[in-house]
Amino acid sequence: MIRRYRTVKLAIVLFTLLWWLCGGSSLANHIVGGELELVHVQGFRYNLNLIQYFDQAQSANPGPEPGLLAYIYRKSDNAFMRRDTLFLTDRATVPYTNIECSLDELKTLRAFYTREIELLPENFSDPEGYYVVWERCCRNAGIVNIVNSIGAGQTYYLEFPPVVKNGQPFVNSSPSLFPPLSDYACVNQLYYTDFAGVDLDGDSLAYTLVTPLNSSALQALPIPQPTPHPEVIWAQGIDIEHVIPGSPSLRVTNKGFITVKPEKIGLYVFSVLCQEFRKGVKIGEVRRDFQMLVVDGCNPEPPPNLKVRVPGSLSFNSVIRDTLVFQAGDNKCFDIQVTDPVGDKNIKMRAVGVNFDGEVEGIFTIKEGYLATSEDILNLEVCLSKCPYVSTGPYLIDLIAADDACPLPQMDTVRLAVIVEPPPNQAPRYVNQTSKIINLTLDEGISYSLPLEGIDLDDETMVLDIVASDFDPEEWGMQVAVGKDEAGSIEAVFEWETGCGSFPFGVKNQFDFTLRLSDNDFCMDNSRDEIQVSLTVNLPVNNPPELSTTLGSYDLQIPVGTNLSFPVTATDADGDVIDLIAVPVNFSFEDYLINFSPVSGPGEVSSTFSWNLGCDLVDTEVQDYFELNFVAADNDFCLQTETDVISLKINVFQETNESPAITVAGVENDRVTINSLESIELEVTSTDPDNDFLSIDLLDGVPLPPSETFEFNRVEGQGQAKGFLRWAPECFLFDEAREVSYKVSFLSWDTRCPNPKFDTLSIFIDLIDRESPSEFLPANIFTPNGDGINDTYSIPDLPVDNCDDQFQFFKVMTREGTNVYTTRQRDFVWSGDKLPSGVYYYMVKYSQRSFNGVLSIER
Repeated sequence: MIRRYRTVKLAIVLFTLLWWLCGGSSLANHIVGGELELVHVQGFRYNLNLIQYFDQAQSANPGPEPGLLAYIYRKSDNAFMRRDTLFLTDRATVPYTNIECSLDELKTLRAFYTREIELLPENFSDPEGYYVVWERCCRNAGIVNIVNSIGAGQTYYLEFPPVVKNGQPFVNSSPSLFPPLSDYACVNQLYYTDFAGVDLDGDSLAYTLVTPLNSSALQALPIPQPTPHPEVIWAQGIDIEHVIPGSPSLRVTNKGFITVKPEKIGLYVFSVLCQEFRKGVKIGEVRRDFQMLVVDGCNPEPPPNLKVRVPGSLSFNSVIRDTLVFQAGDNKCFDIQVTDPVGDKNIKMRAVGVNFDGEVEGIFTIKEGYLATSEDILNLEVCLSKCPYVSTGPYLIDLIAADDACPLPQMDTVRLAVIVEPPPNQAPRYVNQTSKIINLTLDEGISYSLPLEGIDLDDETMVLDIVASDFDPEEWGMQVAVGKDEAGSIEAVFEWETGCGSFPFGVKNQFDFTLRLSDNDFCMDNSRDEIQVSLTVNLPVNNPPELSTTLGSYDLQIPVGTNLSFPVTATDADGDVIDLIAVPVNFSFEDYLINFSPVSGPGEVSSTFSWNLGCDLVDTEVQDYFELNFVAADNDFCLQTETDVISLKINVFQETNESPAITVAGVENDRVTINSLESIELEVTSTDPDNDFLSIDLLDGVPLPPSETFEFNRVEGQGQAKGFLRWAPECFLFDEAREVSYKVSFLSWDTRCPNPKFDTLSIFIDLIDRESPSEFLPANIFTPNGDGINDTYSIPDLPVDNCDDQFQFFKVMTREGTNVYTTRQRDFVWSGDKLPSGVYYYMVKYSQRSFNGVLSIER
């Protein structure tokens, strides 16, 4: 049998080589397709899944990333909601329908990413719903039906409804379990496949062809953007009606069945939109991208021939025009024959319902066989079910004989129209319930029971079921306790405990269901009696929690550089446990180093919101508006959650900043003088008109005096900083000169970001080594007689000290040379020490010279 595939493989290999030469092996050009899934787990927890298909034939392509970042936006205003990292948990090669048709050069890898997330009602209750986005670039090189495929990416897109509607949880899973495109197609040969997924909630799904979405940027992993998303550009001659040109061109039925009879080889990309409806209302959608490889040279042999001999006929026919009618007790078996024009074929049989869903199992005595030659005949028997597949009118069933041709089996079909009369059956009925509609409100905590009694006039056994569409009765404690159960008669009691200790009635307290009484008829013809029941559990009053803060307004104007900090408190009058959280709307706490710890506790809880809006974190050119919600949710005994929300809007702006100003006390016209052997202390002050934190220091780059006594240390302060320059200049600074000048420069700066301001001030310090007179004549008499006039002796006009000559001491002696008074103080005041009147001698001693004279004391 392998010889039949040799021509096919050669044609595909040639096409694959051309495809690689066109750039198929270039790095990252590997996307085949994929889709997103959102599958409900429990409560408000969901599995967010992403399925990505890679072209595994291109060995140069990178493998799937270990994780990817999906973004969720709100549909009503495209507001960013959250982003989640999905992790790679499985990877597998997509199998072909017929393994003998597969080629090593053509492989598709299925990569599965997932993450469990929680979609809380306070964030995901917008009536218009939400959407998930992920972007990837680039598609395969060599795609023929779009422009610049090597520069085109894919946007994965899924819409989902709010998690709460009308105050009740709205449980939904998106369509999922979509099959991949497993096989290649052949020129001028019909290609067909089921491309439909499954809806776990039983919602209706509708499929249409749409233009594939491009990625927002020519990057391997662009940041997923909100809608609208760009579309790929179709190549010349391609449009939505001719995505893959042929007779017919690519088509998808409303139920997701794909057909095409392509007319040219190539690699084609297409996209299918799956829309989800519940009770006629659209609640979600998902886009599926995939690509199809079309090759030439398949040349499959003719399909097998299928003929049927219906009861009452002597011949086998390939077309059955009459409707087959069977009574309940009739034999419903008949013969079929399968032949093949060429032989050497494996034949498989199946039966498919046309006007009812699903394959029909168990009607063939033998389902497959081998025809070695064209003369061989495969004889089979078909026995239809004793009961009809539809309740009214004929049912249509296709008997299909398929061979093992590549890439898809060749088939022959015979369609039968069949009417099967079921055995007569009388419906069971309730005998103790006059009303078939029950509407009751039950207080929480009571036990409710409803006696039920039914009969069946055919004396068949019966079944009592609780049927609900939006909840599981067993999980909510509803049960039917059967007492008497015999042919033709049943007695039971519907029982339900409504205590919150057992069931979360705060999550759901309205229950609509049917008490269905069915008989065990042979054909299960749905004869039944029903009671429509609507029960509401009346819950105890639950006071909502209350949120409070120390803020006076929830629309804040905050300058950059501010440290914003305040407590958030939640109280509950019922003493229920409170969960307090903060939820950013258009940004991430992590990105801006915001601190707010979620807390939980009974009665009252509090947590502090803290954000230092430093210049290194907040760039108003990028984002200057931040919105977040503080949410308090209580958890009362019935899980009846009440919430309070504070929406905080923070507008961040850059304040104008004025420069600080430096002043130096005691300095006029930026100059100050120091005499030799003296010291100075200057008060340096900087004041900031904006009351910013500021500093003062010496300005770098300006030479300082070469003095060990020169001192100024950096000072800081809020709004004002004050420091002191201290200096006692040394004599070596004068060298040969009597006057020396030094420039001292100060720098003061504030810390206002992002545009700090500064001020500089330079002063000149003039050092003077004063000249000392060579002679001077002090007073030579004083009269210490107590009259208050000239009672003491001093020399206020002593020659000044300088670096060359400094005062040492003043001494008084008698004529005999006896020392009667000595002082080393320049500003001395001498009282005469009760010396007698007379003439004395004095000496004024300097380091380099002395002044001597006569001093008289008269009393």
